This record gives sequence, structure tokens and C-alpha cells, in this order.
Amino acid sequence: MSIDKTLVGGNNKVYLFRTEDTGSAITLKSADGTSTVTAYAGAAITLDVIEGSKPQIVSPLCNLELDQYQDDPAMLAFLKVAAWVPVTGADTSTIGEINLQDGTKMYGTDGGSAAPKYVLIYEGAKRRSANTRVHWAIYGTVENTTGSTEEKSGAVTKPTFKFVGVKAPYDIAMGAAIRTGSAGSGLAATGQTLTIKAGLAFAKEFLNIA
Repeated sequence: MSIDKTLVGGNNKVYLFRTEDTGSAITLKSADGTSTVTAYAGAAITLDVIEGSKPQIVSPLCNLELDQYQDDPAMLAFLKVAAWVPVTGADTSTIGEINLQDGTKMYGTDGGSAAPKYVLIYEGAKRRSANTRVHWAIYGTVENTTGSTEEKSGAVTKPTFKFVGVKAPYDIAMGAAIRTGSAGSGLAATGQTLTIKAGLAFAKEFLNIA
């Protein structure tokens, strides 16, 4: 096997950016949704205590599960906005697109939930023989079971984290909001692109990391 064809590890970095649908575009917003974000430092939260990750593609959708340990006040504050929100109207679960037996499609509902959608940026595995790393971008919601834990004497808690992709209504192009190097340089500065195409929930690209 050529070593150039294999990947190793991950980068222990996941960023979540709150979004706003303006009716013609998806824009990245601050954690409270009041201002536009133009740099990766404006992410609603950064997860960096990650043991493992599992992107799951069923195109056009993509979900991401994290094996992670972050369980601090910042995570709690994030989940109160992103996942644990009051539900009005019918008490229904957040679900994606469903294909019925007769071929028709039914779209999921959040039962009146006010949870915002996010763009998740995941810095994935690195090529062994080149200074490039897989970058994922996923548009969707934080599943409402995220943050569930099991507490045992002497054991570190390990909250669940699952992100559920939904199809983007428009192209979502990320530039300076994406960190590609140790200095935090953005894609706009390096000429690289990472764009979720309309009708897809995700993008996956090899990007230079230095």
C-alpha cells in the first residue's frame, strides 16, 4: 500500500458557527446571533477534548458523532442555545428527510423548537506524506440528546455529541472563518475553498495546513 494513499489521526478541533438564513444566503453569526462572523475565533464553541470522531455520509446528508470529554460551563451554555430549547406546539422529535414506501418524501419537523442551525467545521485526518488535512463542513443542528452523560465514581464524564446534517438551501462558502494553519490563517488568504453546495449537507476537501 502506498503511504501517500492513507490518512492518520485527527486534529482535535471542531468549530461550530451559528447561522442565519437571510432568504437568499446563509451567513455565519456570533454565538448570540447578533453579529456576522468573519474569523474562526468567532465560533459559538470550539471542541478540543476529542478522542475520536465518526462522520457518517448518506448523501446528500451527513452526520457527525464525537467521542469527546468537554463538559464545562462553556459547553453547558452552548447546549442551552443549540440543543436544549423549549418546544412549542406538538411534541415531536427533530428528524431529517424521510422516504416513504410509495416514493414520496416527507420532511422532518422540530415541533416548534427555536434551536438555530450551525455550520460545523471539523479538522480531520492528515495525509501521511503531505502537509494536507481533510476538512469537513456540515450544515445542520445539534441533536437534542447531545450532552447526555454517565457518571461513575472516579471516572471522567464523557458527554455525547451528535450533529445532524440538513440540506443547505444555498451554497455556503467558508473563507476566513476556517483555520488552516497553526497561525490561524484563513482560506481566503491561501486561495483555498470549502463550500457546501445547495442541496447537500456537507463538504469534504483536502486543504493545506501550513
